[in-house]
Amino acid sequence: RMPDEGWTITGNKAASIPASYESSSRGLLNHYVHGADDTIHTHLTAGDDQSLWYFQAPSSFLGHHGIAYGGTLDFVLSSFHGDFSADKLNTGVGSSDLHLVVLTCDKCDTNRGVTIAFPLKKTKAFTGTTAQYSLSLKESAGWVKDPKNSLAKWAAPSKCDFIELLSGLSSVKILGDFTSWYESVALDTVQIKNTKAQVPICAQGTPDASKCSC
Repeated sequence: RMPDEGWTITGNKAASIPASYESSSRGLLNHYVHGADDTIHTHLTAGDDQSLWYFQAPSSFLGHHGIAYGGTLDFVLSSFHGDFSADKLNTGVGSSDLHLVVLTCDKCDTNRGVTIAFPLKKTKAFTGTTAQYSLSLKESAGWVKDPKNSLAKWAAPSKCDFIELLSGLSSVKILGDFTSWYESVALDTVQIKNTKAQVPICAQGTPDASKCSC
């Protein structure tokens, strides 16, 4: 369950629109947001939809979350309609895999910005049925860093990369566009959780981890 706190949909025809909020319950869904595809841009050879839409988190998920290092990002996904057959699923095109979650810190790397994402292939596939996800917030959990070069592969971030990003989150996005055609997907129970402090001493020189030496 989550409140109606300002989730948006990005990656469709409009740059950003409010996600639809539903105050009823349906299985594991209880007061949730949902969105749907409204534009398709099919890759000529791969068949993937290249116009991917995402749920974008509101301001309460942004800013300083460095203390979450070592915890988890949890959420529930479900679908109302769409063809989730194996041959209809998006897989990613070029050097970039399909990313389930994308985290961005605009001020990181001396204001050059850093993007770190979690490839869908590193966790269970989403097939349209209700699924719970819990992604470890550690650099070794399968996350990859944007090399800012379309010819280069996304590689694992360093410990300092990851802690600094969590300490200055400017965007949190969760994938809604899993198929190459139109679909409707719901999102619920998004939480950044940590039961104990795990930020290493080498990253505690400044609150934003900008002087991390790990």
